[in-house]
Amino acid sequence: MRLKSSHLYYVLSFAVFFVLSLINTQLIPFMKTCGYSIEQQGILLAADAMIAICGQFIFGYLCDRYSTVKRFFIAGYIIYISASGAMLFFQKNMFFYHLIMIAVSGGMIKVLMGLNETWLLAVDRQHYGVLRAAGAIGMSTGSLLAGYLLTLFDFKQFLLIFLAVAGIVMTIILKSRDVKSQQTTSAKEDILHLLKNKQYLLIVSIFFMIYMAGTADQYTVISKLLSIGGTQQDVGWKWGIQSLAELPVLFMASWLVEKFTQRALLLFGVFMYALKFFLYGFFQTPILLIVCAGLQLVTMPIILLTSKYLICNTVDPETANSAQMFAMAIFVGGSALITPLVTAYLIQCFDYDLTLYIISVFCMVPFFMSYFGLKKT
Repeated sequence: MRLKSSHLYYVLSFAVFFVLSLINTQLIPFMKTCGYSIEQQGILLAADAMIAICGQFIFGYLCDRYSTVKRFFIAGYIIYISASGAMLFFQKNMFFYHLIMIAVSGGMIKVLMGLNETWLLAVDRQHYGVLRAAGAIGMSTGSLLAGYLLTLFDFKQFLLIFLAVAGIVMTIILKSRDVKSQQTTSAKEDILHLLKNKQYLLIVSIFFMIYMAGTADQYTVISKLLSIGGTQQDVGWKWGIQSLAELPVLFMASWLVEKFTQRALLLFGVFMYALKFFLYGFFQTPILLIVCAGLQLVTMPIILLTSKYLICNTVDPETANSAQMFAMAIFVGGSALITPLVTAYLIQCFDYDLTLYIISVFCMVPFFMSYFGLKKT
Protein backbone atom coordinates (compact mmCIF):
# COMPACT_ATOMS: atom_id res chain seq x y z
CA MET A 1 0.00 0.00 0.00
CA ARG A 2 1.38 3.40 -0.94
CA LEU A 3 1.81 6.15 1.63
CA LYS A 4 -0.90 8.35 0.06
CA SER A 5 -3.52 5.63 0.48
CA SER A 6 -2.65 4.94 4.11
CA HIS A 7 -3.59 8.27 5.69
CA LEU A 8 -6.34 6.66 7.75
CA TYR A 9 -3.74 4.42 9.37
CA TYR A 10 -1.95 7.47 10.76
CA VAL A 11 -5.21 8.41 12.47
CA LEU A 12 -5.68 4.80 13.59
CA SER A 13 -2.17 4.61 15.07
CA PHE A 14 -2.65 7.93 16.89
CA ALA A 15 -6.09 6.98 18.20
CA VAL A 16 -5.15 3.49 19.41
CA PHE A 17 -2.11 4.65 21.38
CA PHE A 18 -4.10 7.64 22.68
CA VAL A 19 -6.84 5.50 24.21
CA LEU A 20 -4.39 2.88 25.52
CA SER A 21 -2.28 5.57 27.21
CA LEU A 22 -5.26 6.84 29.22
CA ILE A 23 -5.11 3.66 31.29
CA ASN A 24 -1.56 2.40 30.81
CA THR A 25 0.15 5.56 32.07
CA GLN A 26 -2.02 5.84 35.19
CA LEU A 27 -1.96 2.26 36.50
CA ILE A 28 0.61 3.01 39.22
CA PRO A 29 -1.21 6.17 40.46
CA PHE A 30 -4.50 4.24 40.45
CA MET A 31 -3.06 1.40 42.55
CA LYS A 32 -1.47 3.92 44.92
CA THR A 33 -4.84 5.69 45.27
CA CYS A 34 -6.46 2.35 46.14
CA GLY A 35 -3.89 1.88 48.90
CA TYR A 36 -1.92 -1.08 47.53
CA SER A 37 1.59 -1.70 48.86
CA ILE A 38 4.70 -2.06 46.67
CA GLU A 39 4.47 -5.87 46.96
CA GLN A 40 0.78 -5.86 46.01
CA GLN A 41 1.46 -3.54 43.08
CA GLY A 42 4.15 -5.95 41.87
CA ILE A 43 1.71 -8.88 41.97
CA LEU A 44 -1.04 -6.90 40.21
CA LEU A 45 1.33 -5.79 37.45
CA ALA A 46 2.78 -9.29 37.04
CA ALA A 47 -0.73 -10.73 36.67
CA ASP A 48 -1.38 -8.77 33.48
CA ALA A 49 1.68 -10.41 31.94
CA MET A 50 -0.04 -13.81 32.02
CA ILE A 51 -2.89 -12.39 29.94
CA ALA A 52 -0.37 -10.66 27.66
CA ILE A 53 1.62 -13.84 27.02
CA CYS A 54 -1.42 -16.05 26.40
CA GLY A 55 -3.17 -13.29 24.46
CA GLN A 56 -0.26 -12.76 22.08
CA PHE A 57 -0.29 -16.44 21.14
CA ILE A 58 -4.08 -16.78 20.96
CA PHE A 59 -4.74 -13.60 19.00
CA GLY A 60 -1.73 -14.19 16.75
CA TYR A 61 -3.00 -17.69 15.96
CA LEU A 62 -6.56 -16.50 15.32
CA CYS A 63 -5.40 -13.69 13.01
CA ASP A 64 -3.40 -16.20 10.97
CA ARG A 65 -6.08 -18.90 11.12
CA TYR A 66 -8.84 -16.63 9.81
CA SER A 67 -6.60 -14.33 7.74
CA THR A 68 -7.71 -11.11 9.42
CA VAL A 69 -6.27 -8.66 11.93
CA LYS A 70 -9.13 -6.19 12.23
CA ARG A 71 -11.82 -8.56 13.52
CA PHE A 72 -9.70 -9.81 16.40
CA PHE A 73 -8.31 -6.35 17.11
CA ILE A 74 -11.92 -5.21 17.65
CA ALA A 75 -12.57 -8.19 19.93
CA GLY A 76 -9.49 -7.42 22.00
CA TYR A 77 -10.39 -3.73 22.11
CA ILE A 78 -13.87 -4.48 23.51
CA ILE A 79 -12.31 -6.69 26.21
CA TYR A 80 -9.86 -3.88 27.06
CA ILE A 81 -12.61 -1.25 27.39
CA SER A 82 -14.78 -3.53 29.54
CA ALA A 83 -11.99 -4.55 31.92
CA SER A 84 -10.64 -1.00 32.22
CA GLY A 85 -14.09 0.36 32.98
CA ALA A 86 -14.71 -2.29 35.63
CA MET A 87 -11.27 -1.60 37.13
CA LEU A 88 -11.80 2.16 37.47
CA PHE A 89 -15.34 1.81 38.83
CA PHE A 90 -14.09 0.72 42.26
CA GLN A 91 -11.52 3.18 43.58
CA LYS A 92 -10.69 1.29 46.77
CA ASN A 93 -8.67 -1.68 48.04
CA MET A 94 -10.33 -4.75 46.49
CA PHE A 95 -7.24 -6.83 45.78
CA PHE A 96 -8.67 -9.95 44.17
CA TYR A 97 -11.19 -7.98 42.12
CA HIS A 98 -8.45 -5.66 40.82
CA LEU A 99 -6.15 -8.64 40.32
CA ILE A 100 -8.53 -9.84 37.60
CA MET A 101 -9.42 -6.47 36.11
CA ILE A 102 -5.88 -5.07 36.01
CA ALA A 103 -4.64 -8.37 34.60
CA VAL A 104 -7.15 -8.28 31.75
CA SER A 105 -6.88 -4.53 31.09
CA GLY A 106 -3.07 -4.38 31.26
CA GLY A 107 -2.69 -7.66 29.39
CA MET A 108 -4.96 -6.55 26.56
CA ILE A 109 -3.03 -3.26 26.28
CA LYS A 110 0.06 -5.29 25.38
CA VAL A 111 -1.91 -7.58 23.04
CA LEU A 112 -3.45 -4.60 21.23
CA MET A 113 -0.05 -2.93 20.91
CA GLY A 114 1.30 -6.12 19.35
CA LEU A 115 -1.64 -6.42 16.96
CA ASN A 116 -1.29 -2.76 16.06
CA GLU A 117 2.39 -3.30 15.20
CA THR A 118 1.45 -6.27 12.99
CA TRP A 119 -1.26 -4.19 11.30
CA LEU A 120 1.10 -1.28 10.59
CA LEU A 121 3.88 -3.51 9.27
CA ALA A 122 1.40 -5.22 6.93
CA VAL A 123 0.04 -1.85 5.74
CA ASP A 124 3.35 -0.22 4.86
CA ARG A 125 6.62 -1.67 6.15
CA GLN A 126 8.66 0.96 4.29
CA HIS A 127 7.02 3.81 6.21
CA TYR A 128 6.50 1.88 9.45
CA GLY A 129 8.56 4.42 11.44
CA VAL A 130 6.35 7.33 10.40
CA LEU A 131 3.16 5.35 11.06
CA ARG A 132 4.51 4.42 14.49
CA ALA A 133 5.40 8.08 15.10
CA ALA A 134 1.71 8.90 14.88
CA GLY A 135 1.23 6.41 17.70
CA ALA A 136 3.93 8.12 19.76
CA ILE A 137 2.10 11.43 19.36
CA GLY A 138 -1.10 9.70 20.48
CA MET A 139 0.66 8.23 23.51
CA SER A 140 2.13 11.62 24.44
CA THR A 141 -1.17 13.46 24.04
CA GLY A 142 -3.15 10.83 25.92
CA SER A 143 -0.73 10.62 28.85
CA LEU A 144 -0.58 14.41 29.26
CA LEU A 145 -4.38 14.66 29.07
CA ALA A 146 -4.86 11.83 31.57
CA GLY A 147 -2.46 13.45 34.04
CA TYR A 148 -4.24 16.80 33.72
CA LEU A 149 -7.76 15.37 33.99
CA LEU A 150 -6.88 13.45 37.15
CA THR A 151 -5.98 16.74 38.83
CA LEU A 152 -9.60 17.79 38.23
CA PHE A 153 -11.52 14.53 38.68
CA ASP A 154 -11.24 11.26 40.56
CA PHE A 155 -10.86 7.94 38.75
CA LYS A 156 -14.60 7.18 38.70
CA GLN A 157 -15.32 10.51 36.97
CA PHE A 158 -12.34 9.91 34.69
CA LEU A 159 -14.03 6.63 33.69
CA LEU A 160 -16.83 8.52 31.90
CA ILE A 161 -14.31 10.48 29.82
CA PHE A 162 -12.41 7.28 29.02
CA LEU A 163 -15.57 5.52 27.78
CA ALA A 164 -16.49 8.50 25.58
CA VAL A 165 -13.01 8.58 24.00
CA ALA A 166 -13.02 4.80 23.58
CA GLY A 167 -16.30 5.02 21.67
CA ILE A 168 -14.86 7.59 19.26
CA VAL A 169 -11.77 5.47 18.68
CA MET A 170 -13.97 2.46 17.94
CA THR A 171 -15.50 4.32 14.98
CA ILE A 172 -11.99 4.91 13.59
CA ILE A 173 -11.12 1.23 13.97
CA LEU A 174 -14.31 0.21 12.18
CA LYS A 175 -13.52 2.53 9.25
CA SER A 176 -9.96 1.17 8.84
CA ARG A 177 -9.39 -1.44 6.15
CA ASP A 178 -8.38 -4.92 7.21
CA VAL A 179 -5.14 -6.60 6.17
CA LYS A 180 -4.92 -10.25 5.20
CA SER A 181 -2.36 -12.64 6.55
CA GLN A 182 -0.14 -14.26 3.94
CA GLN A 183 0.65 -17.15 6.22
CA THR A 184 0.47 -20.61 4.67
CA THR A 185 1.66 -22.77 7.57
CA SER A 186 0.18 -23.44 11.00
CA ALA A 187 1.26 -21.54 14.09
CA LYS A 188 2.61 -24.76 15.61
CA GLU A 189 4.76 -25.44 12.55
CA ASP A 190 5.99 -21.86 12.56
CA ILE A 191 6.99 -21.94 16.22
CA LEU A 192 8.79 -25.26 15.80
CA HIS A 193 10.60 -23.80 12.81
CA LEU A 194 11.51 -20.64 14.74
CA LEU A 195 12.84 -22.63 17.69
CA LYS A 196 15.44 -24.12 15.35
CA ASN A 197 16.62 -20.65 14.29
CA LYS A 198 19.52 -19.90 16.68
CA GLN A 199 19.92 -16.28 15.54
CA TYR A 200 16.21 -15.65 16.11
CA LEU A 201 16.38 -17.17 19.60
CA LEU A 202 19.38 -14.99 20.40
CA ILE A 203 17.51 -11.88 19.26
CA VAL A 204 14.48 -12.79 21.38
CA SER A 205 16.72 -13.39 24.42
CA ILE A 206 18.46 -10.04 23.97
CA PHE A 207 15.24 -8.07 23.63
CA PHE A 208 13.66 -9.96 26.53
CA MET A 209 16.34 -8.54 28.83
CA ILE A 210 16.10 -5.08 27.27
CA TYR A 211 12.34 -5.04 27.76
CA MET A 212 12.83 -6.01 31.40
CA ALA A 213 14.54 -2.64 31.78
CA GLY A 214 11.81 -1.01 29.70
CA THR A 215 9.16 -2.39 32.05
CA ALA A 216 11.04 -0.93 35.02
CA ASP A 217 10.99 2.43 33.22
CA GLN A 218 7.20 2.20 33.09
CA TYR A 219 6.62 1.09 36.69
CA THR A 220 9.63 1.40 39.02
CA VAL A 221 10.55 4.91 37.87
CA ILE A 222 6.91 6.02 38.20
CA SER A 223 6.83 4.63 41.75
CA LYS A 224 10.00 6.56 42.63
CA LEU A 225 8.55 9.71 41.05
CA LEU A 226 5.47 9.47 43.27
CA SER A 227 7.56 8.60 46.35
CA ILE A 228 9.63 11.80 46.09
CA GLY A 229 6.61 14.09 45.82
CA GLY A 230 5.54 13.75 42.21
CA THR A 231 1.87 14.07 41.27
CA GLN A 232 -0.39 12.33 38.76
CA GLN A 233 0.19 15.29 36.46
CA ASP A 234 3.96 14.74 36.81
CA VAL A 235 3.38 11.13 35.76
CA GLY A 236 1.54 12.43 32.70
CA TRP A 237 4.44 14.76 31.88
CA LYS A 238 6.96 11.93 32.26
CA TRP A 239 5.04 9.73 29.81
CA GLY A 240 4.32 12.65 27.51
CA ILE A 241 7.96 13.72 27.20
CA GLN A 242 9.04 10.11 26.65
CA SER A 243 6.57 9.68 23.82
CA LEU A 244 7.43 13.02 22.16
CA ALA A 245 11.13 12.21 22.40
CA GLU A 246 10.55 9.14 20.21
CA LEU A 247 9.36 11.18 17.24
CA PRO A 248 12.67 12.27 15.63
CA VAL A 249 13.98 8.70 15.52
CA LEU A 250 10.70 7.29 14.22
CA PHE A 251 10.52 9.91 11.47
CA MET A 252 14.11 9.15 10.49
CA ALA A 253 13.68 5.38 10.74
CA SER A 254 14.24 4.63 7.06
CA TRP A 255 17.37 6.80 6.95
CA LEU A 256 18.78 5.30 10.15
CA VAL A 257 18.46 1.67 9.05
CA GLU A 258 20.10 2.55 5.72
CA LYS A 259 22.91 4.62 7.29
CA PHE A 260 23.83 2.29 10.18
CA THR A 261 23.76 -1.44 10.78
CA GLN A 262 20.96 -2.72 13.00
CA ARG A 263 23.60 -4.15 15.35
CA ALA A 264 25.27 -0.73 15.76
CA LEU A 265 21.92 0.96 16.43
CA LEU A 266 21.00 -1.65 19.01
CA LEU A 267 24.34 -1.35 20.84
CA PHE A 268 23.98 2.43 21.03
CA GLY A 269 20.37 2.21 22.26
CA VAL A 270 21.16 -0.33 24.99
CA PHE A 271 24.19 1.63 26.23
CA MET A 272 22.07 4.78 26.49
CA TYR A 273 19.45 2.78 28.39
CA ALA A 274 22.13 1.89 30.97
CA LEU A 275 23.01 5.59 31.29
CA LYS A 276 19.33 6.53 31.56
CA PHE A 277 18.76 4.20 34.54
CA PHE A 278 21.92 5.40 36.26
CA LEU A 279 20.56 8.97 36.05
CA TYR A 280 17.12 7.81 37.25
CA GLY A 281 18.82 6.49 40.37
CA PHE A 282 20.99 9.60 40.80
CA PHE A 283 18.34 12.34 40.41
CA GLN A 284 16.19 13.11 43.46
CA THR A 285 13.57 15.62 42.29
CA PRO A 286 10.47 15.04 40.12
CA ILE A 287 11.54 17.65 37.56
CA LEU A 288 14.92 15.98 36.99
CA LEU A 289 13.32 12.55 36.57
CA ILE A 290 10.93 14.04 34.02
CA VAL A 291 13.82 15.68 32.14
CA CYS A 292 15.73 12.39 32.21
CA ALA A 293 12.75 10.76 30.49
CA GLY A 294 13.79 12.76 27.42
CA LEU A 295 16.61 10.23 26.92
CA GLN A 296 13.86 8.11 25.39
CA LEU A 297 15.04 9.81 22.19
CA VAL A 298 18.09 7.55 22.04
CA THR A 299 16.74 4.40 23.70
CA MET A 300 13.36 2.75 23.12
CA PRO A 301 12.53 3.98 19.58
CA ILE A 302 15.93 2.74 18.36
CA ILE A 303 15.42 -0.56 20.20
CA LEU A 304 11.88 -0.88 18.83
CA LEU A 305 12.99 -0.33 15.25
CA THR A 306 15.91 -2.72 15.46
CA SER A 307 13.74 -5.44 17.00
CA LYS A 308 11.25 -5.28 14.12
CA TYR A 309 13.89 -5.18 11.39
CA LEU A 310 16.18 -7.78 12.97
CA ILE A 311 13.32 -10.25 13.31
CA CYS A 312 12.01 -9.62 9.78
CA ASN A 313 15.52 -10.08 8.35
CA THR A 314 16.23 -13.22 10.37
CA VAL A 315 13.15 -15.32 9.55
CA ASP A 316 11.41 -16.48 6.38
CA PRO A 317 8.65 -14.18 5.04
CA GLU A 318 5.98 -16.85 5.53
CA THR A 319 6.76 -17.06 9.27
CA ALA A 320 7.23 -13.32 9.83
CA ASN A 321 3.83 -12.76 11.52
CA SER A 322 4.28 -15.63 13.95
CA ALA A 323 7.89 -14.57 14.58
CA GLN A 324 6.80 -11.05 15.56
CA MET A 325 3.91 -12.23 17.78
CA PHE A 326 5.98 -14.97 19.44
CA ALA A 327 8.77 -12.48 20.13
CA MET A 328 6.32 -9.93 21.54
CA ALA A 329 4.83 -12.58 23.82
CA ILE A 330 8.26 -13.46 25.20
CA PHE A 331 10.02 -10.14 25.56
CA VAL A 332 6.97 -7.98 26.29
CA GLY A 333 4.81 -10.44 28.22
CA GLY A 334 7.71 -12.24 29.88
CA SER A 335 9.38 -9.05 31.03
CA ALA A 336 6.08 -7.71 32.37
CA LEU A 337 5.68 -10.91 34.41
CA ILE A 338 9.15 -10.94 35.96
CA THR A 339 10.17 -7.29 36.32
CA PRO A 340 7.44 -6.04 38.72
CA LEU A 341 8.09 -8.94 41.10
CA VAL A 342 11.87 -8.60 40.99
CA THR A 343 11.91 -4.80 41.34
CA ALA A 344 9.34 -4.89 44.16
CA TYR A 345 11.62 -7.34 46.02
CA LEU A 346 14.72 -5.21 45.38
CA ILE A 347 12.98 -2.03 46.53
CA GLN A 348 11.98 -3.74 49.78
CA CYS A 349 15.52 -5.06 50.31
CA PHE A 350 17.31 -1.85 49.34
CA ASP A 351 15.62 1.29 48.00
CA TYR A 352 14.53 2.85 44.71
CA ASP A 353 17.94 4.31 43.90
CA LEU A 354 19.99 1.14 44.34
CA THR A 355 17.34 -0.82 42.42
CA LEU A 356 17.71 1.57 39.49
CA TYR A 357 21.52 1.31 39.65
CA ILE A 358 21.21 -2.49 39.52
CA ILE A 359 19.01 -2.20 36.42
CA SER A 360 21.61 0.09 34.84
CA VAL A 361 24.31 -2.54 35.31
CA PHE A 362 21.94 -5.27 34.12
CA CYS A 363 21.51 -3.42 30.79
CA MET A 364 25.11 -4.26 29.97
CA VAL A 365 24.24 -7.98 29.74
CA PRO A 366 22.18 -7.61 26.52
CA PHE A 367 24.77 -5.06 25.35
CA PHE A 368 27.57 -7.63 25.39
CA MET A 369 25.28 -10.36 24.04
CA SER A 370 24.52 -8.10 21.09
CA TYR A 371 28.17 -7.16 20.61
CA PHE A 372 29.48 -10.72 20.53
CA GLY A 373 26.42 -12.59 19.25
CA LEU A 374 24.82 -10.57 16.48
CA LYS A 375 26.17 -10.48 12.96
CA LYS A 376 27.92 -7.23 12.04
CA THR A 377 26.09 -6.83 8.74
